Amino acid sequence: GVAFVPQPSVPAPAPAPAAATPLNCEQMAKLSVPASAIALATGGAKVTAATLVPAGGKAPKSHGEYCQLSAEIAPVDPAAPPIKLTLLLPTEWNRKAMMYGGGGYDGSIPVVAGNVPAGPVDALDPVGRGYAVFGSDSGHDATTDPANLGAFALNTEALRNFSFEALKKTRDAAVFLIEQRYAQRPQRSYFAGGSSGGREALAVVQKWPTD
Repeated sequence: GVAFVPQPSVPAPAPAPAAATPLNCEQMAKLSVPASAIALATGGAKVTAATLVPAGGKAPKSHGEYCQLSAEIAPVDPAAPPIKLTLLLPTEWNRKAMMYGGGGYDGSIPVVAGNVPAGPVDALDPVGRGYAVFGSDSGHDATTDPANLGAFALNTEALRNFSFEALKKTRDAAVFLIEQRYAQRPQRSYFAGGSSGGREALAVVQKWPTD
């Protein structure tokens, strides 16, 4: 199934204060996310790369300038893999955020610069409309054991991350970074996913509706 779930416009209280002033892309490269900013147990997170992407593309799929961040959320169990995520932060932000779900066993980061599942082909993609967009690999790398895509589930923390916990951890880390970039929280947040991402959409709206 396909789910595209709008969330309430009233934001939840911030778990950590936003930056007093907005940060540019270069400054974002040096950031870490304290474990206290993530509601579920993690070892905190850190930005591993930040690249300023110039405006480009062709209509109807053009986009403005954005900062592309790569980040990793550290596990509690040292034997568990990190959660790897990508976050795109448009220079001209529309005050909205969108998280992308994965597919199958996940294990790779969704192409958040592209369209939502079954999205319109004749309109701007979310990043082109000014959304801060992000998604994660759900806490494991599918290429680690291509012959057995479910091997990650032998680790309890990795299995819980895939089941639902990585969704909350990714969202909290991304919102913290969004706050640092713009010095304000999103006014509205959305989740888009199909197939396993549809399951994830149902999980986030059931478990964390105020997000």
